[in-house]
Amino acid sequence: MSASPAIVNPATGALDLVFDPVTRDLIDAPDGGFVEGTDSRTAVLWQLESELGAWWGSPPDGSRIRAIVAGDEPATAIDLQDEALRALQALIDEGLISELHVALDTDDGGRVAIVLAYRDRSSGRLVDLAYVPFGG
Repeated sequence: MSASPAIVNPATGALDLVFDPVTRDLIDAPDGGFVEGTDSRTAVLWQLESELGAWWGSPPDGSRIRAIVAGDEPATAIDLQDEALRALQALIDEGLISELHVALDTDDGGRVAIVLAYRDRSSGRLVDLAYVPFGG
């Protein structure tokens, strides 16, 4: 995925900054820096949070999730599921994740949550991640 210079292919073993999936903030490390990781969570969140076509360096990166949530386009909750599958296919194609499953749920506030389950290819571990789009 080339959506941001900060995103590094986890398969290379390079460290990447880790985002909190709820606040979308970088996570503070005890040494005063930020937590770094080598798994695909950051790439997955970046792909879902980034606006499709917004970065000139790689127009296919990102998703339409913000537009769907904002109501800029007529859509249903199933459209969120379909868009998550479409957007994350790029990470499957790059070999960062595999065995992707996307389901819908609601959080405690009644907002639609996109529930992801996939295999992180760099570690081989299964990852469960609930993603609630802002404004959902």
